[in-house]
Amino acid sequence: MAMQKWALICTLLFVLVFSAGCGDKTSLIPLDQTVTAINNNNVAQPGENQPGELEISLDFKGGTKIPEATGLASNQWAVWIEDDSGRMVKTVFVTNFTAKGGYMIRPESLPTWVAKAQPAALSGAQIDAISSATPRSGHKTYTWDCRDESGKVVPAGTYRFNVEGSYSWQNKVLFSGAFTVGGNTVNDIAVQAAYNSQETHNRNMITNVKAQYVANNPVSIPIGQVVLNYIIGQTDYRVNGRVATMDTAPVVQEGRTLMPIRYVTDNIGAAIQWNEAERTVTITQDNQNIKLKIGVNTAQINGESVF
Repeated sequence: MAMQKWALICTLLFVLVFSAGCGDKTSLIPLDQTVTAINNNNVAQPGENQPGELEISLDFKGGTKIPEATGLASNQWAVWIEDDSGRMVKTVFVTNFTAKGGYMIRPESLPTWVAKAQPAALSGAQIDAISSATPRSGHKTYTWDCRDESGKVVPAGTYRFNVEGSYSWQNKVLFSGAFTVGGNTVNDIAVQAAYNSQETHNRNMITNVKAQYVANNPVSIPIGQVVLNYIIGQTDYRVNGRVATMDTAPVVQEGRTLMPIRYVTDNIGAAIQWNEAERTVTITQDNQNIKLKIGVNTAQINGESVF
């Protein structure tokens, strides 16, 4: 059990060390303390509750013309959020052609989004904020910060994301999935796909639609007396409720949270040694120590190698 606890601590310190290096003196996380991290890029205004974040990803493949047709009539899609009653909450993305009047020239372009969003009632600035030219083929990711069109955090409850694609003239697909704002993190939200025809031309314009909801719940390492709270993208953090400031904000890279180690260790007391020649850091407390080497994915815990 002790080794498991130290392996958990080592994992945290390993991430922190490699993000910003070490000073001459930092400290080690004792086993009787707690570190809490809040993983969220969007900070609520005072008095607001920031419930989490939805991420939608898809693969886009540019369509080709039907030989006998004039024009492409493809490559249009929109991503938006509805509440449980089907009311539009926010458009996350829509292609320029449709958003900027193309739906009047070609009514078959994204008809569901047009009916929900009512783009004719939106200002030019509002359209510009949610639209862009059709991008190149490839993997696309869209993020919703659980705020409505006015920028207010939405109430907790059930919501639905939608991805509509017009892939060949009147032929379209609608991907959708339900999730709970304010609920627990769900890494693989069930996605349903509904095609309005059997047309195969450009049918693979949008594929591999996936979605995950990341809750803004504290992720705690149960180690009791000191509580450190961090927010991704923010230099302010809290030590037992007291606000302090870092010189570098925590970031997420490739699924890992990175931040300067000293803003953990300086608050809990221990000792650290940095060896520039060996590119190693040794953290000690009482009779236990952790040794980490830059660029190596193993650590030495009391002399024993741990991945």
